[in-house]
Amino acid sequence: MAKIRFAGQGLHCSLGRNPEEVYQRMCAGQDAFRPVWRFPAAPYKQQKAGMLSEAEDEFLRNAYPDDELAGALAKQAGRQALGLPEGASPRPDSGLALVLASNFGAWETQEWLWREKQDLGTVSLASQQHWEDFLPGLARSLGCAGGCQQLSFSCASGTAALGAGWDIIRAGRAERVLVIAFDILGEFCWCGLHNLHTITSDTMRPFDRRRSGTIFSEGAAAVLLEREDDRAASAAPAQYLIGAATNNNAYHLTAPRPEAEGSREVIQEALRQSGLT
Repeated sequence: MAKIRFAGQGLHCSLGRNPEEVYQRMCAGQDAFRPVWRFPAAPYKQQKAGMLSEAEDEFLRNAYPDDELAGALAKQAGRQALGLPEGASPRPDSGLALVLASNFGAWETQEWLWREKQDLGTVSLASQQHWEDFLPGLARSLGCAGGCQQLSFSCASGTAALGAGWDIIRAGRAERVLVIAFDILGEFCWCGLHNLHTITSDTMRPFDRRRSGTIFSEGAAAVLLEREDDRAASAAPAQYLIGAATNNNAYHLTAPRPEAEGSREVIQEALRQSGLT
């Protein structure tokens, strides 16, 4: 079986504009959280989030004036993963597919459509087209002419998208797959996440007995997957995607089974696919 390797990566979030910047800041002990500024946070028990600064928000909107923030972040991370120089326009590549992953998707456009319907009693064709073109527009801007799709598996969206990209390459439907996971925060999202009772009023403490929940963030991360035997193998150390699996245990809308049966089964299937024990 041909190996599928990670050939590129991109990242833009509240901790930095690229993977190296984020890594260095993490090593320095910095975290991604700052006071929420995009909406009134006083009604909520947690008033910090991994939210872009106002200056960074403005930078992205100015850099991609035709896109909402989610699209701008996705393009920024995707261009990094493809190694595109600033200002370069990629040619359409029929061997390059796109898989998007998101919890909330392009919610700014969804909210605009709702408000337009409320205020005017109808939604214009131009507004509908902006929504319909989110995925294919991203694909065109990144040269992904080999097909595109978007997945939403809640917090497992990014992992599921990697699995989808793995399947696409193994099935011979594309030589390379650009996988981009993204989300942005707004009050619509923040209110819903608080109602799930997963957000702590303290801070994140992973692997700590004192942990009491999570804090959500926004940003976009991208990886480029490719079949190694289609290109000359690099002498540099490589990272590979060797197994993937998804399932749905249909237990609850938001909660996993207490005995973790579904999680255990999907992990076992991914290990089986990889040949590991």
